[in-house]
Amino acid sequence: MQTSYSITKEEKDDVILFRLNGYIAEQGGDALKTQVEEAINEGYSLFGLDFTGVSLVSSPGIAHLINICSIVMDDLDGEIYTWGLDKHHTSVFEMTGLFSYFVNTANEEEALEHLRG
Repeated sequence: MQTSYSITKEEKDDVILFRLNGYIAEQGGDALKTQVEEAINEGYSLFGLDFTGVSLVSSPGIAHLINICSIVMDDLDGEIYTWGLDKHHTSVFEMTGLFSYFVNTANEEEALEHLRG
């Protein structure tokens, strides 16, 4: 089973993009949460999550995503847009209620258009 992950952070004006790769489980979710919290401390409240390279999101990964969304949306009144989700993860995110927190878009350009708009 693949357990490795990577997260790449990219700043685009007032938006932070996180490019996720591999297996997002306990460690990957925790690492993403840490990076989001660091960005919040730097004054950011607009985020894009690129799931194009993600092979699997486990239950602990989902729990971390829910927690991240709660912090950004409820505490900061921020926004999170996503793209690159495959059909399986789209279904999982719908079932877990993640789409009540963030908006899934067709691609990065569409997400940035909304986040900057």
